[in-house]
Amino acid sequence: PRVVDERGAEGDRRLALLDAATGHVASAKQARLWRGLLQCTARGEAGGVSIALPDGTLVAADDPQADELLSRLLGRTVRLISRRGAGATVERPDPELLLDLGLDAEVGGILLEIGKATPGESFTDDAPLHAITTATLAHIGVEALRYRPNVVIATPPGYPPYAENDWAGAELTVGAARLRVIEATPRCVVPTLEHGPLPLAPQALRTPGAEN
Repeated sequence: PRVVDERGAEGDRRLALLDAATGHVASAKQARLWRGLLQCTARGEAGGVSIALPDGTLVAADDPQADELLSRLLGRTVRLISRRGAGATVERPDPELLLDLGLDAEVGGILLEIGKATPGESFTDDAPLHAITTATLAHIGVEALRYRPNVVIATPPGYPPYAENDWAGAELTVGAARLRVIEATPRCVVPTLEHGPLPLAPQALRTPGAEN
Protein backbone atom coordinates (compact mmCIF):
# COMPACT_ATOMS: atom_id res chain seq x y z
CA PRO A 1 0.00 0.00 0.00
CA ARG A 2 1.15 3.53 -0.78
CA VAL A 3 2.09 5.82 2.10
CA VAL A 4 -0.09 8.93 2.46
CA ASP A 5 0.69 11.92 4.66
CA GLU A 6 0.13 15.68 4.66
CA ARG A 7 2.31 15.95 1.53
CA GLY A 8 0.06 13.59 -0.44
CA ALA A 9 0.67 10.09 -1.77
CA GLU A 10 4.21 8.78 -1.83
CA GLY A 11 5.74 9.27 -5.27
CA ASP A 12 2.77 11.25 -6.64
CA ARG A 13 3.36 14.46 -8.61
CA ARG A 14 7.01 14.54 -7.64
CA LEU A 15 8.39 15.52 -11.07
CA ALA A 16 7.55 18.38 -13.40
CA LEU A 17 8.88 20.23 -16.41
CA LEU A 18 10.02 23.83 -16.14
CA ASP A 19 9.59 26.01 -19.23
CA ALA A 20 12.94 27.70 -19.89
CA ALA A 21 11.30 30.65 -21.66
CA THR A 22 8.80 31.63 -18.96
CA GLY A 23 9.95 29.93 -15.76
CA HIS A 24 6.45 28.46 -15.28
CA VAL A 25 5.78 24.81 -14.56
CA ALA A 26 4.49 23.11 -17.72
CA SER A 27 0.81 22.23 -17.39
CA ALA A 28 -1.70 21.00 -19.96
CA LYS A 29 -4.07 23.63 -18.55
CA GLN A 30 -2.38 25.71 -21.27
CA ALA A 31 -3.29 23.13 -23.89
CA ARG A 32 -1.72 24.94 -26.86
CA LEU A 33 1.74 24.45 -25.40
CA TRP A 34 1.59 21.39 -23.20
CA ARG A 35 -1.13 18.93 -24.20
CA GLY A 36 1.58 16.68 -25.65
CA LEU A 37 2.52 15.84 -22.06
CA LEU A 38 -0.66 13.76 -21.81
CA GLN A 39 0.73 11.41 -24.46
CA CYS A 40 3.54 10.46 -22.07
CA THR A 41 3.39 8.20 -19.05
CA ALA A 42 5.65 7.82 -16.05
CA ARG A 43 6.23 4.81 -13.87
CA GLY A 44 7.99 4.58 -10.54
CA GLU A 45 10.34 1.63 -10.33
CA ALA A 46 13.05 0.41 -8.00
CA GLY A 47 15.84 2.87 -8.47
CA GLY A 48 13.87 5.72 -10.03
CA VAL A 49 11.23 6.86 -12.51
CA SER A 50 10.99 5.93 -16.18
CA ILE A 51 9.16 8.08 -18.74
CA ALA A 52 7.53 6.58 -21.83
CA LEU A 53 7.24 8.87 -24.86
CA PRO A 54 4.50 8.48 -27.50
CA ASP A 55 6.84 6.65 -29.89
CA GLY A 56 7.61 4.03 -27.26
CA THR A 57 10.97 5.47 -26.22
CA LEU A 58 11.74 4.89 -22.54
CA VAL A 59 14.00 7.31 -20.71
CA ALA A 60 14.94 7.42 -17.05
CA ALA A 61 14.06 10.69 -15.32
CA ASP A 62 17.68 11.09 -14.23
CA ASP A 63 19.07 10.36 -17.71
CA PRO A 64 21.02 13.39 -19.01
CA GLN A 65 19.14 13.03 -22.32
CA ALA A 66 15.68 13.32 -20.73
CA ASP A 67 15.50 17.12 -21.05
CA GLU A 68 16.50 17.01 -24.72
CA LEU A 69 14.01 14.27 -25.60
CA LEU A 70 11.13 16.02 -23.83
CA SER A 71 12.06 19.40 -25.32
CA ARG A 72 12.04 17.88 -28.81
CA LEU A 73 8.64 16.28 -28.20
CA LEU A 74 7.06 19.50 -26.92
CA GLY A 75 8.78 21.96 -29.24
CA ARG A 76 9.99 24.09 -26.32
CA THR A 77 13.05 23.99 -24.11
CA VAL A 78 12.15 22.34 -20.83
CA ARG A 79 14.02 21.03 -17.81
CA LEU A 80 12.86 18.14 -15.63
CA ILE A 81 12.79 19.17 -11.96
CA SER A 82 12.01 17.29 -8.75
CA ARG A 83 11.49 20.12 -6.27
CA ARG A 84 8.75 22.73 -6.29
CA GLY A 85 10.38 26.07 -5.73
CA ALA A 86 8.78 28.83 -3.67
CA GLY A 87 6.11 30.61 -5.69
CA ALA A 88 6.03 28.01 -8.50
CA THR A 89 3.32 28.92 -11.03
CA VAL A 90 1.29 27.43 -13.86
CA GLU A 91 -0.66 29.28 -16.53
CA ARG A 92 -4.43 28.66 -16.57
CA PRO A 93 -6.48 30.08 -19.45
CA ASP A 94 -10.25 30.15 -19.07
CA PRO A 95 -11.20 26.53 -19.91
CA GLU A 96 -14.58 27.31 -21.47
CA LEU A 97 -12.94 29.93 -23.70
CA LEU A 98 -10.38 27.37 -24.86
CA LEU A 99 -13.14 24.96 -25.84
CA ASP A 100 -14.98 27.72 -27.71
CA LEU A 101 -11.94 29.11 -29.58
CA GLY A 102 -9.99 25.88 -30.07
CA LEU A 103 -7.06 24.35 -28.24
CA ASP A 104 -4.50 26.07 -30.45
CA ALA A 105 -5.94 29.55 -29.86
CA GLU A 106 -3.48 31.95 -28.25
CA VAL A 107 -5.47 32.47 -25.08
CA GLY A 108 -3.57 33.99 -22.21
CA GLY A 109 -4.32 32.92 -18.70
CA ILE A 110 -3.95 33.80 -15.07
CA LEU A 111 -0.87 32.60 -13.21
CA LEU A 112 -1.67 30.25 -10.36
CA GLU A 113 0.76 29.56 -7.56
CA ILE A 114 0.62 25.83 -7.04
CA GLY A 115 0.78 23.70 -3.92
CA LYS A 116 -0.57 26.28 -1.49
CA ALA A 117 -2.42 23.63 0.52
CA THR A 118 0.37 21.04 0.27
CA PRO A 119 3.57 21.21 2.31
CA GLY A 120 6.76 19.84 0.83
CA GLU A 121 8.04 20.02 -2.72
CA SER A 122 5.56 18.04 -4.85
CA PHE A 123 3.78 19.61 -7.82
CA THR A 124 0.18 19.39 -6.64
CA ASP A 125 -2.07 22.12 -7.99
CA ASP A 126 -3.49 22.77 -4.54
CA ALA A 127 -4.52 20.00 -2.13
CA PRO A 128 -2.39 16.91 -1.43
CA LEU A 129 -5.00 14.47 -2.79
CA HIS A 130 -7.86 14.55 -5.29
CA ALA A 131 -10.97 12.34 -5.00
CA ILE A 132 -14.03 11.77 -7.19
CA THR A 133 -17.02 9.40 -7.01
CA THR A 134 -18.10 6.78 -9.52
CA ALA A 135 -21.57 8.38 -9.44
CA THR A 136 -20.19 11.62 -10.84
CA LEU A 137 -18.03 9.83 -13.42
CA ALA A 138 -20.90 7.65 -14.63
CA HIS A 139 -23.22 10.65 -14.91
CA ILE A 140 -20.76 12.64 -17.02
CA GLY A 141 -19.85 9.50 -18.97
CA VAL A 142 -16.07 9.77 -18.95
CA GLU A 143 -13.10 7.88 -17.58
CA ALA A 144 -11.63 8.61 -14.15
CA LEU A 145 -8.17 9.04 -15.72
CA ARG A 146 -9.26 12.33 -17.27
CA TYR A 147 -9.62 14.00 -13.87
CA ARG A 148 -6.34 12.54 -12.59
CA PRO A 149 -7.69 11.60 -9.13
CA ASN A 150 -5.75 9.84 -6.40
CA VAL A 151 -8.91 8.22 -5.03
CA VAL A 152 -11.99 6.99 -6.91
CA ILE A 153 -14.80 6.31 -4.44
CA ALA A 154 -17.26 3.59 -5.47
CA THR A 155 -20.78 4.71 -4.63
CA PRO A 156 -23.97 2.60 -4.32
CA PRO A 157 -26.73 2.58 -6.95
CA GLY A 158 -28.80 5.75 -6.89
CA TYR A 159 -26.11 7.86 -5.25
CA PRO A 160 -26.39 11.38 -6.71
CA PRO A 161 -23.68 12.86 -8.93
CA TYR A 162 -21.83 15.93 -7.65
CA ALA A 163 -22.52 14.91 -4.04
CA GLU A 164 -18.84 15.72 -3.44
CA ASN A 165 -19.90 19.37 -3.28
CA ASP A 166 -21.30 18.77 0.20
CA TRP A 167 -18.19 17.11 1.61
CA ALA A 168 -16.11 20.21 2.42
CA GLY A 169 -15.07 20.01 6.06
CA ALA A 170 -15.96 16.32 6.29
CA GLU A 171 -13.55 13.53 7.13
CA LEU A 172 -13.04 10.50 4.87
CA THR A 173 -11.41 7.25 5.90
CA VAL A 174 -9.50 5.40 3.18
CA GLY A 175 -7.74 2.36 4.56
CA ALA A 176 -5.63 3.59 7.44
CA ALA A 177 -5.64 7.19 6.16
CA ARG A 178 -7.95 9.86 7.54
CA LEU A 179 -8.53 12.66 5.05
CA ARG A 180 -10.11 16.07 5.61
CA VAL A 181 -11.97 17.48 2.62
CA ILE A 182 -10.83 21.03 1.86
CA GLU A 183 -12.84 22.16 -1.17
CA ALA A 184 -14.42 21.25 -4.48
CA THR A 185 -11.88 20.87 -7.27
CA PRO A 186 -11.51 23.93 -9.57
CA ARG A 187 -12.15 23.21 -13.23
CA CYS A 188 -9.64 23.28 -16.08
CA VAL A 189 -9.49 22.06 -19.67
CA VAL A 190 -7.27 19.04 -18.96
CA PRO A 191 -10.05 16.40 -18.62
CA THR A 192 -11.27 17.22 -22.15
CA LEU A 193 -7.90 16.55 -23.79
CA GLU A 194 -6.52 13.41 -25.40
CA HIS A 195 -4.94 11.18 -22.78
CA GLY A 196 -2.85 8.60 -24.61
CA PRO A 197 -5.40 6.53 -26.57
CA LEU A 198 -8.39 8.37 -25.05
CA PRO A 199 -9.91 10.87 -27.53
CA LEU A 200 -10.98 14.46 -26.98
CA ALA A 201 -13.98 14.67 -24.63
CA PRO A 202 -15.37 18.22 -24.33
CA GLN A 203 -18.27 16.86 -22.25
CA ALA A 204 -15.81 16.22 -19.42
CA LEU A 205 -15.93 19.98 -18.81
CA ARG A 206 -19.13 21.10 -20.50
CA THR A 207 -21.47 18.70 -18.69
CA PRO A 208 -20.44 19.63 -15.14
CA GLY A 209 -20.09 23.26 -16.27
CA ALA A 210 -23.73 23.32 -17.36
CA GLU A 211 -25.12 21.29 -14.48
CA ASN A 212 -22.91 22.06 -11.52
